[in-house]
Amino acid sequence: MRAPRRAKETFNYHHSSLRNIIERTFGVWKARWALLRDMHVNYTYKHQVSIVIASMAIHNFIRKVGRFDEAFNTAQQESYNPRQGRTSNEEVSATSNSDHNVLYMAAIRDIIAQDIMDS
Repeated sequence: MRAPRRAKETFNYHHSSLRNIIERTFGVWKARWALLRDMHVNYTYKHQVSIVIASMAIHNFIRKVGRFDEAFNTAQQESYNPRQGRTSNEEVSATSNSDHNVLYMAAIRDIIAQDIMDS
């Protein structure tokens, strides 16, 4: 595989890498805390927020002080596919794709891409 050469290629490479890490982290988090997968059915929004914050704090504590984390070691394997780690299409909120938003985000991407190239 060839290395990215231009600013947008470099941005896309780093963006994709970061997105993979984030998706794996959420997959491990949901695998570790099964409650997170279906809590929208049994808990009010206020309680869901508290559960997410509490489980995130415990998860981060385990990551920081734990010498061995089986969930993350499993996720490091290339063939890792978290159980029910993906959200359904109904759970994904729609985003507005107005011309203004598209242009604004393209400008932000270009600024970040140039910063990456400059560093």
